[in-house]
Amino acid sequence: KLVLFECLFCVIISYMYHERELPDLKRIQIYYNSDVYNPEYTSPDPIFVADALIRKALAVGLKVLDLGCGSGVLGLSLKAMHYSIDLTLCDIDEKALKVAKRNSKALNLPAKFIQSDMFSNIDEKYDLIITSLPSFKKDQPTSQPSHTVYDPTLKLYKELFKHAPSDIIVLELQKSRQNRIPTITKGWMEILKTDYAYAFLRKADTPNKGKSPTGTKKHEAPLRSKKRQT
Repeated sequence: KLVLFECLFCVIISYMYHERELPDLKRIQIYYNSDVYNPEYTSPDPIFVADALIRKALAVGLKVLDLGCGSGVLGLSLKAMHYSIDLTLCDIDEKALKVAKRNSKALNLPAKFIQSDMFSNIDEKYDLIITSLPSFKKDQPTSQPSHTVYDPTLKLYKELFKHAPSDIIVLELQKSRQNRIPTITKGWMEILKTDYAYAFLRKADTPNKGKSPTGTKKHEAPLRSKKRQT
């Protein structure tokens, strides 16, 4: 069960690196600097939730988007555990993408990179989106970068659920903000939850408002792909 994965998780901090041990005993070391959020403060929960969904799908080549990737800790952790996924790392900040690219190369975990403000430059559809978007209040102490986005109303999460080019979303959200979840997830069904992460599935009768490159078509991306060879 997902909660059992947490006891296998350990964090070791060294200078400008964040090291985490994944459930399958793989260990990855994430470089970070002042241009990205310290991955030490990223909960492992969304990784465990996404891992459970990917394992359940029994599929290879799933398209995964790490939205607002920062250092790439979420997406690259999944890639280390499921090398066959087709990973895209996306961030609004060019400097953050530079850090993510450095980690991708150092870890030998290939990925695509897109600079985009949410979905403004996203033209593809994905089997799964994983994200930990900013949700800080302005009066909330934080040791995060100077370009921290303060989003007390969860505007970014509202946009996520309205325009996501995927039918499955895995997200991290601090406990103090979780009471707002029901107000921003109408049309979505909660399918998994841990202390700090949720997985949502788009309801069958909910229109997908994600835009194609022409702005006219809708995205449809169920969690499926080529089955593993037996």
